[in-house]
Amino acid sequence: MKKDLLTNRDVVMHILKRDLKDIHNKKVLEIGPGRWDFAKNILEKNNCRWYGLEPLDFGEDNLTMIKGSVDDIPFHDSSFDIVLCNQSMEHWFEYNVSLKKALKEIHRVLKPESILMINAPIHNHGDPRFLMGELKKIRASFKKNMWNILLFEKAFPDKKVQGWKKIAANGFFSKLGYPDFLIPNPKDATTYTLDIHAQKKKKKNKKKKSQNRSIRNLIVILRFIKKYIRTRITYG
Repeated sequence: MKKDLLTNRDVVMHILKRDLKDIHNKKVLEIGPGRWDFAKNILEKNNCRWYGLEPLDFGEDNLTMIKGSVDDIPFHDSSFDIVLCNQSMEHWFEYNVSLKKALKEIHRVLKPESILMINAPIHNHGDPRFLMGELKKIRASFKKNMWNILLFEKAFPDKKVQGWKKIAANGFFSKLGYPDFLIPNPKDATTYTLDIHAQKKKKKNKKKKSQNRSIRNLIVILRFIKKYIRTRITYG
């Protein structure tokens, strides 16, 4: 398929095939899978245990598809090897969920040094940061003391978006107090998918850190005593 004919769905499928093909025998949580089971099928073929967290009620609440919100994930700390957000991160604000709070909750349920995988559309729809392509603001949502950014890249461009795009404040927009508004797009703007891999940082061992500090303090004291003894010997 030619690059200029790629649709957003084609790009997402390519990303998922690439990112998930080497994930085997892991416990995976997908945030907002909806009814699309493309990622689930890949992961289950790789002998992974898949769980879906979905804010909408599809009447499918069971042991693996659970109704809930990304800012209040109903799992214990350090439960998952992988958390996958497939075309869902840009929608969290529609449910009054901040990126900061959601990422903190995902961080909680991930095992240390495990991976959060995200793909999200830019210049397309959803959170204004994604509509405007504010990559610095999106990246800044991943706190340096919590995450290692392993991948932050643009996938294949989808289509040209030129001029101005009108966003109607119907539904949840009007409830949040937004008026109708226009979003400027440069002539060279293109919609594309942003692919992010972030690794949960391993917590530093506070006990070991405290022990190291004590050792350093002891060394300083011993050096002082040694210097004091030398001074006493020298000057009687």
